[in-house]
Amino acid sequence: MADLDGPPMPESCAHLWRWFLELSAARGSNGWGPNAINYGDILAWSRLTRTIIRPVEVRVILHLDHIYLANTANAETPPRPPPGSDPARPGRRNGAQGKLRNSSL
Repeated sequence: MADLDGPPMPESCAHLWRWFLELSAARGSNGWGPNAINYGDILAWSRLTRTIIRPVEVRVILHLDHIYLANTANAETPPRPPPGSDPARPGRRNGAQGKLRNSSL
């Protein structure tokens, strides 16, 4: 993540990165990509882990998540085969049309 490149993180901030990673590992997905970490997620996590988190730390975690989601959305995805194509046999079509053509051979 280019936005996160920079000088080493000060040890005094390392806990924020660990907390972000814990929250990020538990995030859900909506089928189009990862869901954002929200205040409810942070509240539940802090209660379950008995972690006292200050408002400024919440803002840092949400900012890290914003950067993460922006970079995830901009990441290149591998090209998908065109609809109706058979990835196992490039250049051949599957489905009813392909079956009819193949049955006449």
